[in-house]
Amino acid sequence: FMKNLIYIFLLTAIFSCTKKEQKALPKIYNIKEFNLVNQEGQQFSSKKMKDSVWIVHFIFTRCQGPCPVLIKTMGKLQKELQSYPQIKFLSLSADPKRDTPADLKKYALKQKADFKRWTFLTGKIAEVIRTTEKEFKIPADKDNPDAHSTRFVLVDDNLNIRGFYNGLEVKSMKKLIKEAKNLAKDMPLS
Repeated sequence: FMKNLIYIFLLTAIFSCTKKEQKALPKIYNIKEFNLVNQEGQQFSSKKMKDSVWIVHFIFTRCQGPCPVLIKTMGKLQKELQSYPQIKFLSLSADPKRDTPADLKKYALKQKADFKRWTFLTGKIAEVIRTTEKEFKIPADKDNPDAHSTRFVLVDDNLNIRGFYNGLEVKSMKKLIKEAKNLAKDMPLS
């Protein structure tokens, strides 16, 4: 009897370890330094992302394509994840030529963005493009903002990209919510 009990215990331990390993999100890339400007006209550095889980996406205020859907989705995420203060939101302009901080703030207010948790960024074109492509690993086109990505990016509290999600697919957004919650659960409340 004791031998069977030990055997069951070992199988349970092995199975639970395997299951945890399967659930672990990969660390795709560690975001390096970037400096942009938020909706208040203040400097926003990648250092401000440390110690929070971030959901990031790419929009622009004059977009007539997927942006209205993407921004509504981010608004739903803000509402659905309100009991997770360690999760924050970042909307990065795909059209820094025209999206000023004032434009972003006006746009954000229409979305009922909670500025304690949801930041809108713009900046010099070269830095926005570099940040989008090199740090968030999302293609960008300085001459054609309409070609921006519809992906959302999940970033952990150590600035590691942990996943990419299609912002136009409900199933992908459900997966993003689940994975963001899992990352946040191991963090202290801020």
